[in-house]
Amino acid sequence: MIRIPYKVIDPVNPFLAPDYSLEEMKDSHIPDYRNTLYWNPSLKAEKDGKARVEFWSSDNKSNYIINIQGITEEGKPFSFKKILKVK
Repeated sequence: MIRIPYKVIDPVNPFLAPDYSLEEMKDSHIPDYRNTLYWNPSLKAEKDGKARVEFWSSDNKSNYIINIQGITEEGKPFSFKKILKVK
């Protein structure tokens, strides 16, 4: 017999994204080539069932997939995908 410990839930690491509302970031000449623009595994909807997120796009002019997955209060999983075009 071999006993192997499994992690059921991994710790949530913070997702760091640039904040271009800061003056020093607005003047930055360093290109932003991120392929993940926003990630939040702990987002919760308000009482009206809506959630709002804001994020900066990268410098890559491309299509990005918005992929939202979650669980309702009743325990039902849901998934939503949409294309975001950065021009």
